Amino acid sequence: MAKRYSPTEKVAIILEVLRGENTLADACRRYGISQTIFYRRKEKFLKGAEEALSGPEKNEVKRLKAKLRSLQRLAGKQALIIEILKKQD
Repeated sequence: MAKRYSPTEKVAIILEVLRGENTLADACRRYGISQTIFYRRKEKFLKGAEEALSGPEKNEVKRLKAKLRSLQRLAGKQALIIEILKKQD
């Protein structure tokens, strides 16, 4: 059974390779993970770092876009209900 690593341990493994303290092949062998798993985790790590450093404006824009999509879906549903009710009269 594969060992489960905590988020802190995953970060430590990624940083170990990025800092050059260990090669990718050696780290994967040592921790019993595939290179594919390592690359997936590294991508998530870098994306999280980018979001953390992007500032509140970018996060606010993302939040507002999500809210807009939600409201557009709601408006579409309401328009459909109104059309159905009109046809019932």
